[in-house]
Amino acid sequence: MLEDWALWQKYTHRTQFVYVPKTTSFYRTPLHPEAQISRMKGLNASYNIVRNRMDAWRASWDEKAAQR
Repeated sequence: MLEDWALWQKYTHRTQFVYVPKTTSFYRTPLHPEAQISRMKGLNASYNIVRNRMDAWRASWDEKAAQR
């Protein structure tokens, strides 16, 4: 879970977003409430794991950039 969020974290690290006046992606949610709840539980359980991984990635990236 949250692979796309982690990827966007990498894309935007030390860069700026640029407005593109068109739809570039769609976000879909489950139809049934039970599936929505299950999905949200999975996202919540994954959040801190992925956030810690991204914090470590940023620190490593910045360290490598400082060495250049």
